[in-house]
Amino acid sequence: MMGVLLTLPLAASDVRYSYDELGRLIEAFDTATGLTRYTYDPAGNLIGVNRYQGAAPPNVDDQEVAHLRCGASVEMSISGSGFDGVRLEASDPDILIDEVRLVEGVLMFTLTPLCSAPHGDHRITIIGIAGSTEVPLSLGPKLPTLSVHPTPLAVPPDGSTRQFYIRLSSPDTIQHAIALATDAPDVAAAGEGELVIPPGETEVVGALRGLSAGFTTLRVSADALKDIAVPVFVTAEFAGINTSYTPVIGVVIPIAEQAPDEADVAIPASAIGVVLGAAVTGVDPSTVALGSEQVPVHVRGVGLYEVAHVTIVPHDGLVWSAPAPLPDGAGISFLLDVDEAAPTTLRRIVLHTDEGAAIPAQPGADRLRVTLRAPVLHSVSPINLVPGTSGMEVVLRGANFHDALSVDVVPPEGIAVGESPVISADGTMATTTLSVSPTASYGERVVRIVTPGGSTSVTPTPFNTVRIVPDIDADIPNLLAAQVGVRREVEIADAERASAAQTVPVGVTRGAVLAATEPSALMVGETRLLTVSGRGLQNVDQLAFMPDEGIALDSAVLASGDGTAVSVQVTVAPDAVTTRRQIVLHSAGQRVPPVRADADRIWIASGAPQVQSVSPLVFVAGEVVPITLRGVHLEDAFEVEFVPQNGISIGELVPGGNGTWLSTVVSVAQDASLGERTIRVRTPAGATSPLPGPSNRVYITESPGTDVSALAGPSVGVLREQVPQDSPPESRSTHAVTVGVLKEEAVDPSEIPRLVSAARAGVAKGPVALGLSPVAGLPGQQVDLHITGHGLTEPMDVRFEPGTGIVVEESQAHDAGGILIRVTLEADAPPVVHSLTIEGEQGAVHHAKPAQMLFEVGYGSPAIHSIEPILGGRGDLVDLLIRGESLNGAWRVYAEPGEGVVFDSHTTVNAAGTEVRVPVQIEATAPLGPRVIRVVVPGAVSEGPAEPANTFTIYEAVP
Repeated sequence: MMGVLLTLPLAASDVRYSYDELGRLIEAFDTATGLTRYTYDPAGNLIGVNRYQGAAPPNVDDQEVAHLRCGASVEMSISGSGFDGVRLEASDPDILIDEVRLVEGVLMFTLTPLCSAPHGDHRITIIGIAGSTEVPLSLGPKLPTLSVHPTPLAVPPDGSTRQFYIRLSSPDTIQHAIALATDAPDVAAAGEGELVIPPGETEVVGALRGLSAGFTTLRVSADALKDIAVPVFVTAEFAGINTSYTPVIGVVIPIAEQAPDEADVAIPASAIGVVLGAAVTGVDPSTVALGSEQVPVHVRGVGLYEVAHVTIVPHDGLVWSAPAPLPDGAGISFLLDVDEAAPTTLRRIVLHTDEGAAIPAQPGADRLRVTLRAPVLHSVSPINLVPGTSGMEVVLRGANFHDALSVDVVPPEGIAVGESPVISADGTMATTTLSVSPTASYGERVVRIVTPGGSTSVTPTPFNTVRIVPDIDADIPNLLAAQVGVRREVEIADAERASAAQTVPVGVTRGAVLAATEPSALMVGETRLLTVSGRGLQNVDQLAFMPDEGIALDSAVLASGDGTAVSVQVTVAPDAVTTRRQIVLHSAGQRVPPVRADADRIWIASGAPQVQSVSPLVFVAGEVVPITLRGVHLEDAFEVEFVPQNGISIGELVPGGNGTWLSTVVSVAQDASLGERTIRVRTPAGATSPLPGPSNRVYITESPGTDVSALAGPSVGVLREQVPQDSPPESRSTHAVTVGVLKEEAVDPSEIPRLVSAARAGVAKGPVALGLSPVAGLPGQQVDLHITGHGLTEPMDVRFEPGTGIVVEESQAHDAGGILIRVTLEADAPPVVHSLTIEGEQGAVHHAKPAQMLFEVGYGSPAIHSIEPILGGRGDLVDLLIRGESLNGAWRVYAEPGEGVVFDSHTTVNAAGTEVRVPVQIEATAPLGPRVIRVVVPGAVSEGPAEPANTFTIYEAVP
């Protein structure tokens, strides 16, 4: 709060008064009577008068912090006297003071010096009603960070000393002593002697000796700086590791300057016209659908200040309101209603002014088209398709399907759709047919319907998605839910009803103020338009972030004509620190204050939160249960919500794993309603999806169900041997564990409910083929194929379709399980998928599962040249990039050993087959140490011993 001090010297005493911005008296000081403080409510009514006798100027006895670092917040404590009612001011506006409080006579506050503040001596002024005093401070640069170059380190096991660099991210004003140590001194030993980085310098040379082949970690520490850990490989082939990060070197060959060629060229430019009077430049929106109501139509142009009325030609089926000018003065707007029976034609909007009708600046600038309603897709049935299916009927349900033109699938590879869909009379259902190729790839596809009014979205949702799957185990045609009733509560007398009224906070402002920001959070790596709303902002000439590291303003600050908003294009760097920033506006050289303490704050977030799993999934009513949510971008979560929330209480949130997990305690009331709940997590960057799914759905039950905690093994008996008669008797004392008796209630086996499942059963007449092994091979190989099935005892004709580059030998072998044949894959065999056809004396052999009778020819033996990153910490979610050759069509990626490392089943391969990307989750309990990465492609797997190119190392935390 701003205040004005007024001193009136009197004969007997000294009197001082302090007023707020609205001219209200807030403090009065008299050396005779002391300090009097006045308090007002938001409406300006006096609600409190407090008197303090014997007020004295502030006096400082001691303070805890004297030296500060820019960008680092510190908690300051100052002991002394006379701190009642004081306010604090810093000698520089970039030194921020927050959370000022007086605790048992000690003045405490948070001090945040921004890096834009000058280094050197500063002061904090403590201002009281009876006087002031100053506290000296010194401000230094931001603390640097340690790094080692090169990283990782690799040395040979020859005992010789190898040097490397230890660097600071920036020069510092003090000296830093560096300490080195290795986790395994028998593998590698750090050099002895004191390492010091003097003030103003950023580098010192360290030493390392390799003693025996293996792996260890070098730990680098320094007082006041964060310790780092660096991987060290002790290997005879160390040169390749240390030189793999060399910058690219090229050769520049200068080209002799040549006289430019002269030629006549035509350079197209935008059409330029001259308008005298009023003109229309555009209509927004340019289309309206049948049945639309109260659609705001904006007509923009020049000279449209005096529009008397609007006409639309032709006007059939349209009703519009009187025109109103747009706030920016660049046109007019009106509200439009469209009848359901209006003709779907192109209309012309005519604006009438005192000088006549406004002309269009270019053809079509004044046109508005009436269209049919856009189609809406609610569901597709069935949602699972099997390769090899032909002519399956598919039903689409929704609205506005009249006169549908086509139904298509995105992406369309491997799927054929019927030519013309059959539409119901009310336009809510469309029927067509789908045929799926035997070689169609598995995964999700989006179904879209196209009508004269538009087309449905191709963005995947549960309403428009079908899946191509290897097999359908069961078809459940009907699902039954429990009966739903209505519970009528007892009537409550009007006298017993309690009500509460809430109002928004009301305040009084004077001059320019900042009210809110849109959006409330910016993501790292994005460019977005930032809008700051408020009042009196028409003269704002500067917008800044505090701190501004990683933030770039890409345009000038634009203020609206009515002074309610300013906007600017903002780019957030990918490595920007995710924290809360302050937005500062300056108008005519003065800083614009916020209406609330947090109105000028905005979050820089790493990304929108996602919940990928919940553990546990079942909660028992009346219990308190710890819960863990796993996902991404959960580090700034401030709320976990159950939908519906009734009967659920949630404890303190504890994030971890760099935002990959979030834990808390959930208390379920005894009377909480049973059934399904959806979990949502809210962060400054937004909230997780409200749609229930396997990753965010839990259940409230009455009992925990069956908990299998013991397994029974085979019966164990005691073998009693014959004791020789001549053996002398012996006395022994034996001790056994305490044995008890567990009394269980007898249960009639006939009353125990059991769910018995079995494999899908089918009936086949004649021979039938079940499967094929192996399912892939490489060009130039000879492959022994085993076709499993029933009744395959006679010689069969085995063919491949298309079969290019595959030679089948005539000789066959038969066993009880099927047919054994040998095929040769020619060296130039193309990498495609072949279907298998088998014929016997009784005709074609039926395939029980067509998707399991496919054989794929691969591209070649895969080789890994490098992986990125090569390090991962426990609990991290890593996007692993594998570079190499012949990686086309990679089926999966795994590690040896694989304990604690989970690879996503979805891999992404580039068209050249030189790069594979796959998400990798490292469990929090994963064993530390190196792993060898393997890539499985059709017909082969990457091989070779562990080497730097294929080794991924797990640490406690990535340095």
